[in-house]
Amino acid sequence: MPDGGTITIATRYKSGQAELTAADAGISMDEETRRRVFEPFFTTKGSESGTGLGLSTVWGLVQGMGGRVRINSQPGSGTVFVITVPAGEPSETVSEDAGQAPAPSQKLEILVVDDEPRVLEMIQPLLVQHRVECLSSGLAAQERIRAHDFDVVVTDWVMAEVSGLELIQEVKQRSPATATVLMTGWQFRDNADLHPDVDLLLNKPFENEDVARIIDEAAGLIREHTPSV
Repeated sequence: MPDGGTITIATRYKSGQAELTAADAGISMDEETRRRVFEPFFTTKGSESGTGLGLSTVWGLVQGMGGRVRINSQPGSGTVFVITVPAGEPSETVSEDAGQAPAPSQKLEILVVDDEPRVLEMIQPLLVQHRVECLSSGLAAQERIRAHDFDVVVTDWVMAEVSGLELIQEVKQRSPATATVLMTGWQFRDNADLHPDVDLLLNKPFENEDVARIIDEAAGLIREHTPSV
C-alpha cells in the first residue's frame, strides 16, 4: 500500500476449520502475479525491497497443517487472503499392520549452511518442529561442528573458504552417525552421488515439500544407525 490504507485481519471458526482473513486496500495483483505469488523468490518489489520468500513460506506452513490459502484480488479493490486450517488435534489412527506402525516424530538438531541468505530464510521456517541453526559461512560452520555434534547437516556445495563437500567430510570424520545433505544446482552431480560421505542430495531449485522429504529421509537414516535399546 504505497499510499497507505487499511489492513483488516479477522478470524472465525467454521465447520471444524479455523479461518484467518487478511484484507488490504493496496494496489492489488494482476492475474499473472496472483498465479505466481507462492513461488519461492518471486517478487514484484525488486531485490532491494524483498526476497520473495514470505508468501512461499506461508504456503508451506499452511500446507503442512493440512490447510489451504485462497486469494481474491481485483484491480482497484485491494487483496484478500483467506487461510483455512483444521482446528484441533488430528485423531490418532491405528495401523492395520501392527508391525508397520509409523515411527514417532523426531526432534532433530539440524545445521543448515548456505552463503545465500535467501535460501536460509526459506528453509528455517519449514523446519520449526526441529532445533535448527543456520550459518552463512562454511568457515563458521566448520568451527561450529568442531564444537557440537548435529543430527543432520544440510550444506550448499559451492561456498567461499570451505566447500560443502569439505564440510561434510569433516562432519563424518567427527560424527559418522550424522546424516549429511548436500545442496547443489549443478547438472553434473556424479561425483557427489558417489561420494561416500554424502548421504542425500537436495537439488536446487527446490520446493518446500522437497525440504520436508529430505529431512524425513535423513531421520530414517538416523533411525537405521541408532542401536535398539
